[in-house]
Amino acid sequence: MNDTDNLLALLKPGTVVQGVVFPEPVEIVSDPKQRGAFYKLEGRGMTSGKFYNPNLSLDQLAQLTVTPLHPPYDGDAHRFKLGIEAARLGLALPPMRGCARPTIPPVSIATDHMPKIVKKRSG
Repeated sequence: MNDTDNLLALLKPGTVVQGVVFPEPVEIVSDPKQRGAFYKLEGRGMTSGKFYNPNLSLDQLAQLTVTPLHPPYDGDAHRFKLGIEAARLGLALPPMRGCARPTIPPVSIATDHMPKIVKKRSG
């Protein structure tokens, strides 16, 4: 297999491509069709849903960045666990409260520490 066959093998339906030819990431909807020296690539924009079907040369196809159908799971497991724990704590605790803060209602805190104001009646 040469480079052209390898490149065309990557461009299967469902893969997402990006490049200077497209203004947005595009999901390929059908196999590329050869039209002389060019290849017709049909795809749908990921953000706008717009349909694209340009005729691209081999040089233009080589400039595309291809995202595989099933991306590898080679991320950092420790960072993933840290993110999941942060999301869990964010859902478990009400907003604007810290973990170590006691559960005293804010009204009672304010009234206990404020000086008592005595109103004098005139008359």
